[in-house]
Amino acid sequence: MYVAPTYRQAKRVAWKPLKQMTKPYWVGKPNETDLTIELMSGGTISLRGADNYDSPAVTVSISWSSMNTPRWRPPPGPRCWRPALADRQGRALFIARPRGHNHLFDLYEAAQSRIIGRPFQYTTEEGGNVSKQELESATARAR
Repeated sequence: MYVAPTYRQAKRVAWKPLKQMTKPYWVGKPNETDLTIELMSGGTISLRGADNYDSPAVTVSISWSSMNTPRWRPPPGPRCWRPALADRQGRALFIARPRGHNHLFDLYEAAQSRIIGRPFQYTTEEGGNVSKQELESATARAR
């Protein structure tokens, strides 16, 4: 399950790339309304929004969740994602840029204290998705 701050954002950001990456493994055509893909392995990949996490479509048991949270919105609190992970002892990956001391900062602090999970920090350059040339250009423009 890929969870974005909103259902609309999940569709806009991840639906097309997800379909392209998984096409060889589909059982049938993806469900465009539910943003769900059934896989030959027996698994299902679904996109959801954290803005409506109490809905039956979101309150399911999951083994893995990826929540990509943009820097201008804090990630939803544990009451959104913890129940869906608890019964299977699932995992969640939060990808975000913190902005001050918000929910993401609290989650990061808990991970550093080993209360939950493990924290990871990478610079844009270390992430490997932006070329060195673009980073240098952006730095020059910022000056």
